[in-house]
Amino acid sequence: MSLKPELAKRVNRDGFSPIHMASANGYLEIVKELLMSNKELSRQKSADGRTAIHFAAITGRVDVLRALINTCPECKADLTDQDESALHVALKNNQVEPFEILLGMLKEINTEEITRLVNTKDHDGNTILHIAVARKQLRAAKLLLDQGGVGSIFKVEVNSSNGSGYTALDMLFHSRRIVDDPIDHKIRKMLQQAGAFRSEEIIVAVTSTVATHQVDQPTTFDSYQAGENNSTSHHVPENNLAENLCCKYDLLMPWKFMYKEVSSLFIWKIWSTLTQEIENSTPEMRNSLMVVAVLIATVTYQSVLSPPGGYREFNGFEDPDQIHSDGISIIASDALMFFFVIFFSSIGFFLSVVIILMLTSQFPLKLLLRLAVLAVSADFVCTILYIAPIEFSTIYVVTMVMFVLVGIHLLYFISWMFRRSRMAGRRKQAQG
Repeated sequence: MSLKPELAKRVNRDGFSPIHMASANGYLEIVKELLMSNKELSRQKSADGRTAIHFAAITGRVDVLRALINTCPECKADLTDQDESALHVALKNNQVEPFEILLGMLKEINTEEITRLVNTKDHDGNTILHIAVARKQLRAAKLLLDQGGVGSIFKVEVNSSNGSGYTALDMLFHSRRIVDDPIDHKIRKMLQQAGAFRSEEIIVAVTSTVATHQVDQPTTFDSYQAGENNSTSHHVPENNLAENLCCKYDLLMPWKFMYKEVSSLFIWKIWSTLTQEIENSTPEMRNSLMVVAVLIATVTYQSVLSPPGGYREFNGFEDPDQIHSDGISIIASDALMFFFVIFFSSIGFFLSVVIILMLTSQFPLKLLLRLAVLAVSADFVCTILYIAPIEFSTIYVVTMVMFVLVGIHLLYFISWMFRRSRMAGRRKQAQG
């Protein structure tokens, strides 16, 4: 090392340097020798953006963690290319003991930096509390939420939302694998005692609070400015006046009230109850339900594409002015039977679509998935219109009902998008 110190920085073909390999494998003496030659080696990044402290945290090398932090305290704040701290990667690899040691070492730095580190978000927007709750790491969650102990020092933001708009309490509900799991109950109790809420509860609370302010406060620019001139406790700098007006009188207020009204509807309560039932089920039950729902959707869709008896073909005797005469199904000649076939097929198809949408609500690319399902549903309705008798008005009534059902789902989708945008806006405002 004394003859060729540059060898300590050389990386192999996988992008790892000697200190990365030594930290991952727990070679404490080698790590110490490398740090003695150059303590900045502790902050050298690998090809995937990790430093020595990340490798030690991933593999649970507690002695190496202590050596790294004692030699270079700044390395505690190092982030990977995925914005993961050592605390993140420790929990993601179920290394709770190294996580606890890192938390203990954090107490030695200033309170402001402690708060920043424990509330740091990775590229998915997850804090260490999100990860601990999602992975049901009771010990880690207790360390973060212990209001009478070290948890009170860290000032963990229990209602911080991730990239999907989920709070830590949301993560607990979405990661359930066993109904009435005692660990779930303990974590939920700790979260609620720390003041945690689900994202839906936060939105309703914010809506009610802002609505109250809108009634009590001036609503015009002049009255607002006059009120500010007469008040010293709510002084707003002149250059921030427009920004504060936008925050105080949200232009999206009508959408907030619409969300609140929709959430009180009976159909919304049914949707919430069914969603909760799915969340409480095991992964095996969800997989089985998905298979059954897809099978029902396939069978009912096929019954419309290929109705009993097939389609009428043009034989030269029909009225040439009749539109689609060769595309009408034979069963359409019996109006009552045609109605029952289409009616029950539509019920089966759309109910199975609703089940599929519920089961895939936590899937990646769910926006594209929802649009694809809606497109298939619209195609289903268009097919019914095409094969129906031209004078058969009842089918148009059924079709309108189906469009109403699709519209209800679109309303839910719009409210979901609004909630996501509001969560992102609040997160950006907090970070700014």
